[in-house]
Amino acid sequence: MRKYALLALFLAFTAVATTWFYHHVNRAGIDYAKGHRLLMNRLPDMAIPYLERALASRPNFRAALQDMGLASLWSGDYARAKLCFDRIIKLDPNNAVARRGLADILAWSGDRQEAIAAYRKMLDERPSDLQTTLSLADALYWEGEREEAIALYRRYLAKDPLHQEALVRLARALSEIGEEEEAKKLFSYIELRYPGFPPALKAIAAYHAQRGDYDSAIKYYERTLAISPRDIEAIVRLAGCFAAKKEWSSAIDLAAKAAGEYPSDSAIRVAQADISLWAGRYEEARKMYEGI
Repeated sequence: MRKYALLALFLAFTAVATTWFYHHVNRAGIDYAKGHRLLMNRLPDMAIPYLERALASRPNFRAALQDMGLASLWSGDYARAKLCFDRIIKLDPNNAVARRGLADILAWSGDRQEAIAAYRKMLDERPSDLQTTLSLADALYWEGEREEAIALYRRYLAKDPLHQEALVRLARALSEIGEEEEAKKLFSYIELRYPGFPPALKAIAAYHAQRGDYDSAIKYYERTLAISPRDIEAIVRLAGCFAAKKEWSSAIDLAAKAAGEYPSDSAIRVAQADISLWAGRYEEARKMYEGI
């Protein structure tokens, strides 16, 4: 009888353990997998609730912490991103994603010199780290260090020659230092290979706008918006192109659309007020400036 009692106790314990595993470990894994898939499809806001549930079950689930840090970073919640990356560093001081994430927060929040120093340190330790190479190139580009940025984009593309973002950024940087022929050829190649890639279309549009060819720029921004209707950068820049052509009705409508999508974004509201001012709607512009 005692043997059967022990067997019953063992089976009961196994059932409890299995239930606990499903609800706390396996459930966390399922939620993480869903969140990770959404994050990889550039949908951080949709990924966050799943990652939150995964971390509620397993607070030190490193992969979920990493994805939560990235999702928060991409959605602009730098405070939460930093909390996640700091927690990962405590668990794994050499974690490359967390270290790069902390440097990205510095770069994206405007402290690019400190970010550049952090990226350089990481590359000194791991010269073959492609993602850090790209991050450093971007930070240098935005600091006006175009020549070094171009060298790093080329270095990245030597290892990953079809990377869409790196190709676009190299072409953009080349066009800004006067390497017209190479930039033009590269933009043509990008458009041929990636005809539906919004960052490429926007870069080509900006290339034409900078040269005063607003009709071509408008065409590419409109192609961008046909693929990604809520791309706020494309909306604002398209409004600017219409304003440059003095097509005020289209410019004002687009600026209003952008401000409606992001009412708390002061830069967009300033752009909207500027367009109203240029259009001669002085009273309307005055009220907009006062409300910012």
